[in-house]
Amino acid sequence: AASSAPACTPFTVKDPVTLEMAQLHVGDVLDMDLLLKNPDGQRISRVRAWLAYDPTIFSGSLITVSKTFPQLTPGEADFSKEEGYIKVGASAGERRPATKTITVAHIVLTVIATPSQSTVISFFDAGGDITSHTVAIVEKDAQEENILTGTLGSLLIPFETPTSASSEASSASAQSSASSEVSTSAASSSSSSLHAAAPSLFADLQP
Repeated sequence: AASSAPACTPFTVKDPVTLEMAQLHVGDVLDMDLLLKNPDGQRISRVRAWLAYDPTIFSGSLITVSKTFPQLTPGEADFSKEEGYIKVGASAGERRPATKTITVAHIVLTVIATPSQSTVISFFDAGGDITSHTVAIVEKDAQEENILTGTLGSLLIPFETPTSASSEASSASAQSSASSEVSTSAASSSSSSLHAAAPSLFADLQP
């Protein structure tokens, strides 16, 4: 069925194991889908994904697990602020999806602070056995098997930090201070205060 929702925009590939998105600001919303690539068309019986994130930067707003996985794992469709994980875990039941791209969940985060220039959201404990915290499970001969192997990568999120605004304020303050020094030195016909002001101005502007 046709949908009025905008198409999902893929993230930029920064390097073979890192995706990167556009710069965010405080108050911006990170709205993303968690997808499982299944090129061999295997029938997925259950999924589990723990994503490590910084709860001092993001506030968890919403997790909606796909109807493809109707049986939710208790406690694993939520944000764990104390641990710093986005937890998603669910089973498919009898109707196991076998499409090559499977939507697992829809996740929404809101930026509440930008204390650093960037942050990373990455998969926790991936690529191990069936007890790992990030798995995609198929059943073969009544045995469970994790088909996720290797490095799953991460998402790099750059920010416009408050330091840029504070640098502009510092620059304006330094220029005002320098102008005051120039006026004072001109009135007293002394060059010493001009020479003293220059290093201070440079030090203020450098950060």
